[in-house]
Amino acid sequence: MAMKTIKSVGTRTPESINIELEALPENESDAICRAIISGMSRVFEDPAIKADYQNWKKQRQLRKEAAAL
Repeated sequence: MAMKTIKSVGTRTPESINIELEALPENESDAICRAIISGMSRVFEDPAIKADYQNWKKQRQLRKEAAAL
């Protein structure tokens, strides 16, 4: 099987990162997912972020209801 190349990122704050998930071994993709989920859980513990999220959900629901009319 030919090895796939993964895009290398030349900056610490790239605008986008392209990862070919098919090229990652399952244990590595699982570890990445666990890290992302853990980080997102910690972010949403912040009351300000929770409030922003709740506001976003409310606005989204209002838009859905308006579109259904």
